[in-house]
Amino acid sequence: MDKQPEHAGIDYFGNEILVGDSIVIDPVNGETILEEHLEDYLIEKCGFEFKTAE
Repeated sequence: MDKQPEHAGIDYFGNEILVGDSIVIDPVNGETILEEHLEDYLIEKCGFEFKTAE
């Protein structure tokens, strides 16, 4: 039987964090975000805009 990865918490968006996942911690409010969702966090929570230079 395969061993299940160990649960390490829940991120800002409610996604499960597993031991070994890459995370980012917002130093302002301590929110934890899975690195793969960082762009969404920056847009939704911080108001960042991602654009292509012209």
